[in-house]
Amino acid sequence: MWPERTFGTVQVVAVVGVVVAAGMAAAGCAARHEATASSQAALGCPEDLCGRTKVMSRVVGEANPDGMSMTNVVGPHGVLGLQIEDDRFVGVTSSGRRIDDEAMEESLILLERDFDHARFYLRIDQYEQVPDWVTGAPVTAYRLVYQRIDLDDGRGERPLCGKPESSGWEGLAGLSFVFGDDHFIEASRTLTVAANQWFNLACAGDDRAAMHLYRHDQVGAKLGFQTSVAERQAVYKMLGADYCGTGQTFTKEGIPSASSMTAAFSRRWIRPRPRSRSSPSGTTRAPPA
Repeated sequence: MWPERTFGTVQVVAVVGVVVAAGMAAAGCAARHEATASSQAALGCPEDLCGRTKVMSRVVGEANPDGMSMTNVVGPHGVLGLQIEDDRFVGVTSSGRRIDDEAMEESLILLERDFDHARFYLRIDQYEQVPDWVTGAPVTAYRLVYQRIDLDDGRGERPLCGKPESSGWEGLAGLSFVFGDDHFIEASRTLTVAANQWFNLACAGDDRAAMHLYRHDQVGAKLGFQTSVAERQAVYKMLGADYCGTGQTFTKEGIPSASSMTAAFSRRWIRPRPRSRSSPSGTTRAPPA
């Protein structure tokens, strides 16, 4: 079984391509429960930038669906080309030298919002590695801060990601995860997989970050955790309690739920996982292999 974790409202179990809600009333799909709080409230991040960097383009000047585009990347020693390799920011200098990991700290990703031309920088404050939720293998994470630069709003730098209200994220507050190729469609709780210019920038507490830590993405596939699009979609719907399969979610921040995988599903992993154990918080984690 997968380790149980707390995210939303009631216990759900994901199997291949299917989401089952224990005890869900048939009429439950007709009336929408209180939806998950907005990104600003749920993740504690600032209203003028939060929620606008969930998906970004590697292409300079190409806006995301919320109108935010990257205009330049500047490292401690000059302008950089930005690449997303698996779960890492990689900078390329004008001479072709590659820098990554700690060497990317203090780099600035310059952003502009198209509808009001507000300009920001996103600074890589710290590079970290945290254990994934499957085997405890290292996952790259970043602490990112931002500031508006076209006017002085008197607020200075602020963290992009705040403290999640949901449990199960202990020790991860304020972290961001970057990864590409998995494109999440929030309205329908579906996803597609294709190598393209888009990459995800997900805060701890966000379902996309959970997908990454559960190795249900292309980064995980490269490491040997092979999952189909249908399997990833099932987990994505499970995390949002999309019981009806329509994209409608039935989660609410701060109200616990538990999720687990079937034994048959677990056997698909390349490495066996040890029996999970309960943590003092009441969530359950699998210890590192």
